[in-house]
Amino acid sequence: MLLRPISAASLIAFTLLGAPRAEAIDYKKDILPIFEKKCFECHGNGKSKGGIELGMDRVEGQIGTSVKPGDADKSVLYEVLVTDDEEELMPPRKKGGPLSKSEIAKVKEWIDAGAPLDAKAASEMAKDGGEEEGGDSPKRVAGVWTNKAGKKIEATLLEVKDGKAVLQLRNGKTYHYPLDQLSDESREKAENAGSEKAAGE
Repeated sequence: MLLRPISAASLIAFTLLGAPRAEAIDYKKDILPIFEKKCFECHGNGKSKGGIELGMDRVEGQIGTSVKPGDADKSVLYEVLVTDDEEELMPPRKKGGPLSKSEIAKVKEWIDAGAPLDAKAASEMAKDGGEEEGGDSPKRVAGVWTNKAGKKIEATLLEVKDGKAVLQLRNGKTYHYPLDQLSDESREKAENAGSEKAAGE
């Protein structure tokens, strides 16, 4: 039997991309072991530094905030793994970071595949952008927020609670900022988002 020679292009593609996966990637099997080894010191076993906890029973709460299903390049969780900013890099070098290229590639593949926690969840999260339909998650508003002193901060509003805007930065850190310290425009935007959530409950 004669075998057809592999073209140079095919060989390069195979080398860079690897052999096709036999099954869909999922969190528990492919991603959780990486995070357990490299990230759980600060983000697992009940620890949630910066508001991020990556355990199997907690990571679902990050879907839609730090993880944008289907788009790793717009996911905070992925951005902090590949950033050149030493202050934002996760895990920090002093904690054993960064992840290896193959580990980062797996995380990217997982997010781009819809950040499935299991095979069944994949299509659901890809369909609804990461939030369960009919859920009570607040309306998330990404943008630039200004305080009364004129200082601006780029963050995503997660919710309005107890007179405070819960803002999440791109690095995953979360701050509870008093509404009365925001500019009139930013406070109104936050209150409107909070009102829309309350009306839908």
